[in-house]
Amino acid sequence: MKQKKTSKLSRKKIIIVSLVAAIVVAGSYVAAAYYNKWLPFSDQDKAFTVDNQGRGVNPNKTKTEKKDTKNVEDNPDNKSARPNTDVTPQPSTDPQTKKRSVYVLMTSVEQSVDKHTITASGFVTNAVEQDGKCTYVFTLGNRVVKKTAGAIPGPSSTSCETMRVSRDELGAAGKWTVSIEYVSGRSQGVADGMTVVVE
Repeated sequence: MKQKKTSKLSRKKIIIVSLVAAIVVAGSYVAAAYYNKWLPFSDQDKAFTVDNQGRGVNPNKTKTEKKDTKNVEDNPDNKSARPNTDVTPQPSTDPQTKKRSVYVLMTSVEQSVDKHTITASGFVTNAVEQDGKCTYVFTLGNRVVKKTAGAIPGPSSTSCETMRVSRDELGAAGKWTVSIEYVSGRSQGVADGMTVVVE
């Protein structure tokens, strides 16, 4: 009889000690997580959101962004002291053609899901012009296909009209390189090529 009471008391003690230990461990984690910004107190667990143009946006800030934000909040004068490093350089003039050399950027090139069309697009980053022409150059080895499209001026850049080329026009499957040659009355520029595997 005495042994049964002792084993029941021992079992209760083990359960109580285990519960107290679990509570201490959980409390320690919560305190450490709060202090170190671990889950569930981390701001890095926010999901990507979508902006008003349908693009994915990461609402989380990197450590550098957080540090910079805190620095500007603590010292507002530092905001103007740091130059904007995301400014497109102004066009330079080509001495031979007397035209400004502008920066042309390919933004996308892809083959449609049904494999019938290749779509490409790009823009001039540092010029706003009405009379520009964009020539899309599709290259695979010695094979070159050129297609010209108009340009659309925007507030701070000039977009090339999106080019759609039928798969039959290219004629061959393979890893094609697509670039844009831009020319206007005052400017010229060539984009670095982007590749697309045409099936």
